[in-house]
Amino acid sequence: MSFEGVINKKGASGLYNKETSSDNVFGLIAGAVAVSGADNFSLSKVYKFLQLKDAEAIGITANYDNTNKVLLHYHIDAFFRLNPNGELFLYGVAQSTTMKDMCDKTKGHIVSLVKSEIAERRIRGIGVVRNPSTPYSPIITNGINKDVVDAVPKAQEVINDLFSESIYLDNIVIEGRDLDTSISAVKDLRTLDAPQVSVTILQDPDIAAKKAEYAKTAAVGTILASIGVRKVSESIGSVQIEDYPQQFQGRSDFPLGSGDSFLKVALSNGTKGSSLTLAEQQLLTERAYIYGGSFEGYAGIFLNDSPTCADANNDFSYIENTRVWNKAARFVRAVLIPKVRSKIAYDADDNVEPLLVQNWINLVENRLQLMVSSEDITDSDFSIEEAEKNKPVKTKLKVSLYGIAREIENELILQ
Repeated sequence: MSFEGVINKKGASGLYNKETSSDNVFGLIAGAVAVSGADNFSLSKVYKFLQLKDAEAIGITANYDNTNKVLLHYHIDAFFRLNPNGELFLYGVAQSTTMKDMCDKTKGHIVSLVKSEIAERRIRGIGVVRNPSTPYSPIITNGINKDVVDAVPKAQEVINDLFSESIYLDNIVIEGRDLDTSISAVKDLRTLDAPQVSVTILQDPDIAAKKAEYAKTAAVGTILASIGVRKVSESIGSVQIEDYPQQFQGRSDFPLGSGDSFLKVALSNGTKGSSLTLAEQQLLTERAYIYGGSFEGYAGIFLNDSPTCADANNDFSYIENTRVWNKAARFVRAVLIPKVRSKIAYDADDNVEPLLVQNWINLVENRLQLMVSSEDITDSDFSIEEAEKNKPVKTKLKVSLYGIAREIENELILQ
């Protein structure tokens, strides 16, 4: 023994570890070219990346993009540049594969990614990137590549199928490539009834200018990062974020640009963001396109909002609403599964014993307090609605959402 008394030891806090929840786990399906070599990137195989170097280690480098005239390293780089604490799973397909087929449940690409052993069904959102081989001649209908519009319902169908298996995929982001120059003619995506699918026409013009093959592409990796870096309750259009990664600590906002990325912004038809009229901006937002722009007199590029391809009155017309619902659904499912086929006590009038009811309520509410404390929701209310003998127990969970200040109208008065 000595007179040290109390000994402090440095423990592993996990300060720089990846996030323990799965809110920040994403997938990317993209047209690609295999890299020769046994341990290098191949198609139809799922790869897990925790950092850009993981992708580069299997041959997906900046030179890979340049040589193959694709954007794959670019999207992965963008994901980790803005979202260094995220996880990304990549699934490459042949360049001849359309986005419609990438999303088609009968083709199995998304299912293979989500259900892969390495992904462990933890993926929350997926990006879809075309990367066609050249020459490529898109069919333009309703002001955008027909393949984009065709992919949207297919994406929702596969999400619905996974949902039926209790696999809750929050969102699929489609590359809105080949936007027509006539913005007024673009398809109204709100009419497509796909509340868990979004289309982005965001473009970094400096990337688009590097090769003719890049001219009509959209920045899907940036959108995935913008979702993952935020809490499930935040809009990806927010100027600030609530939890800044270590590299961005001390910032008062969170623009898309850093280094030489997004010094300017454009649409996937090459139109500069600075040239869009207010009416054109409003039209694109109303028709549910995700794009970038800047506020007059304020530096930085930001996203317009988080719309999905669903009617504006749909409860899930914004990405954050589905993220919150799905997270709550996963929580309540995890809590109640141990109660499946358990005994239920009834009183003489065949009413469920109050102690049992309160026990279930406490279990769910205590778990949902994690979402309240992390500011995913403001409140929750769980109840047992029906519990007849030998019939399914029917419960109800209500969660209260945060509102989003999508615009601010200020009245300034001189006195």
